[in-house]
Amino acid sequence: MANSRRLPVIVSVPHGGTEVPKKVKSLCRLNNNTILRDGDTWSRELYAVSDQVACYVDTTIARAVLDMNRAPDDRPPDNSDGVVKTVTVDSEQIWQNPQGLPDELVEELISNYHKPYHKALVAAKKGKKVVMGIDCHTMLTVGPTRGNEKGVTRPLICISNGGDNQGALLTNNLTASQDLILALKEALIIEFTRGMDIDGRILVGINEPFKGGYITKHHGNEDGFPWLQVEINRELYLPSSLTIVLTKESYKKLEEIRCKFLRSVRRVL
Repeated sequence: MANSRRLPVIVSVPHGGTEVPKKVKSLCRLNNNTILRDGDTWSRELYAVSDQVACYVDTTIARAVLDMNRAPDDRPPDNSDGVVKTVTVDSEQIWQNPQGLPDELVEELISNYHKPYHKALVAAKKGKKVVMGIDCHTMLTVGPTRGNEKGVTRPLICISNGGDNQGALLTNNLTASQDLILALKEALIIEFTRGMDIDGRILVGINEPFKGGYITKHHGNEDGFPWLQVEINRELYLPSSLTIVLTKESYKKLEEIRCKFLRSVRRVL
């Protein structure tokens, strides 16, 4: 999508990495395919928009190893799906020790990768003329084996601001206004219904199945600065939930989705 005017937004892609840091590599049980499936498969390729937006932040570190979208104190054993996990989305053991990593290694990972990621997001807001942040993800077609939505078919796109299914306030503060999330929904519907057969599926869901994570909640609406979370269903670019190999057709679809996403964002600015 060629456009000389960069969008005045921050784009965050926290779950597209596949690397296991050398310090913990020997402790990790997962192979490359499992790491790729546990993360937001090919999200760095999907949201490769660094030349189209004012600020772009991502990581090469695998979500299974360190989750940038979790609070630094969100840890096992209280939460096996915390900042440093013990099991994957498919309930596969991540580390040689079922209890997870030693505290000193967890602290080192957070210091080396998690803190710099969030410092970059803060710096992006202060250093650029930006009007909103978008935390970008991909999602499985149906709910995984873990969680309360096992086997439930998901919408093709989910956008989140921490509210209800219309983007209105529930009990906690919204990370972006209802007007903004409804405008984005309308823009996504306009762009994604062009040339697509959605076969009766829900195209865009609001706060279902995701309400947003640590990134939008921690950074959202601080001093009135809005953050939204976007999840794009992997079935739009992968032929099945078990397939993670990118074909020429998949690359073409990734580019098409990326262009539709950028045009949708441009519509709401």
